[in-house]
Amino acid sequence: MAQWGRGWVFAVLMAAILTSCQTTPVLQDRDLLGLLPQDADVLLELSVAENDALIEHLTPLLGLDERFVASAQRRTSRVALGFEYSQVSEGGMPSLHAVAEGRWPRSFIGSALGDGWESEGSYRWQGPEGFELAAPSSKELYFSQGRLAEMVLRREMLVFSPLEEVLKQEAQDADLILWIRDLTALGSRLPPPLDASLLMPVRDLFIRLKQSNQELYDVSVLLRAEEEKYTRGLALAMRLGLAARLATSPFEMERELFSRLTVESDELSVRVLMPGLSLDMISSLLSLEEVE
Repeated sequence: MAQWGRGWVFAVLMAAILTSCQTTPVLQDRDLLGLLPQDADVLLELSVAENDALIEHLTPLLGLDERFVASAQRRTSRVALGFEYSQVSEGGMPSLHAVAEGRWPRSFIGSALGDGWESEGSYRWQGPEGFELAAPSSKELYFSQGRLAEMVLRREMLVFSPLEEVLKQEAQDADLILWIRDLTALGSRLPPPLDASLLMPVRDLFIRLKQSNQELYDVSVLLRAEEEKYTRGLALAMRLGLAARLATSPFEMERELFSRLTVESDELSVRVLMPGLSLDMISSLLSLEEVE
């Protein structure tokens, strides 16, 4: 996940957010992920309210500037990010797209962007490396590398994406939803045991976090198979992978988690449920750091 970072890009977004007032309205009946490019390989949506610790963990992983994020999170209600990995060369950076919900006085955004950005009128700006920013209203910002027009058109035409129908089940009431729509595009970036899914025809993968108690989160990992005949093998791979990762772990917290998690499956999907995880434990499971 650290490879997704573009600190200066997010600094531009956060600089604009810093001009906002304290009220953060909600866009009615729209899932922000549905406004992103429909063929993005990885989608992430974060609910900002009451998730300070989660945002603190995500900030360095996404390459964000801590100074900007600390102020911006008080003025933002939701953020959605889309990444396109399919056309990225080895070691290259994915194309980035974002939608942020909050409240921004549009007359100040241009001055907050700084050098390298030029106004295109109607509250739109063109920046370095093909990045574009638009503020269709004082309640939303759209940011894209090459696909801004598509995103704004979808918003203006009130086009509801097929993605939004899928997201209704998984993203509802989630504090964070990560949707990996093309696992092969990520390749070696997937941590074990999720990397086992690369050996089978898996359609996509959802990781859902919902705060359960203070800074503890219930985590759901859903893998959807291309065909029913692959589901049993996928469930077995997840059970074996989790056993290898957790049951014999030298860390007590991980061994204890193994006794609490469940693996469920139906015709086309496998779901791993892990209740009451700390953010340190979640980072450990993603192989980002170890927890003793």
